[in-house]
Amino acid sequence: MPRSPALVALAAGVRARARITPAHAPLALLLAIATTVVAVSQNEWTAAGSDAYAYVTQADLLRQGRLSVPAGIPDHMPWPNALATLTPLGHGPAHGGTALAPITSPGFPLLMASAAMVAGHCAQFVVAPLAAGVLIWTTVLIGRRAGGAGLGLGAAWLVATSPVLLLMAKSVMSDVPAAAAWATVVAAALAAAAPP
Repeated sequence: MPRSPALVALAAGVRARARITPAHAPLALLLAIATTVVAVSQNEWTAAGSDAYAYVTQADLLRQGRLSVPAGIPDHMPWPNALATLTPLGHGPAHGGTALAPITSPGFPLLMASAAMVAGHCAQFVVAPLAAGVLIWTTVLIGRRAGGAGLGLGAAWLVATSPVLLLMAKSVMSDVPAAAAWATVVAAALAAAAPP
């Protein structure tokens, strides 16, 4: 059965246990911090879309210990199914149509609620920029396991300068935190798979 060159290279890199040299560590850290600083400086600081609004609403509800808000206005509307016509995107009816609840997954809002509980309401808007820094750092770790510190820095540079990352890291969206979480899992798995 033929083996993929990429899998062979990855296995060889894991076995080699390449380490970040003292010269590479400051560059990797600088790249992660610079990405975070750029994302924070360009941050939207608002829930500017339906997804972002649902995430911020859910984070606020979680901080209050609630999962829904009463929907009093649709009760008085003269047309059928008024709640459906007045429900914002990213939300759905709850409690038999008497309340609204965000329908987004709770992972990102839980991080946002935790940040807001520690440092105030505005801290929830810094979760995605911080996740961008974590993504850059874990990309360095994955790259060094796969082929050395130079590969890790090169891969992190490509991720840090990606227009998609720079756009999403300044937004209240779950894409960058999800990517950072998965990259952390991959880096941990590669570290655990390396021979002692």
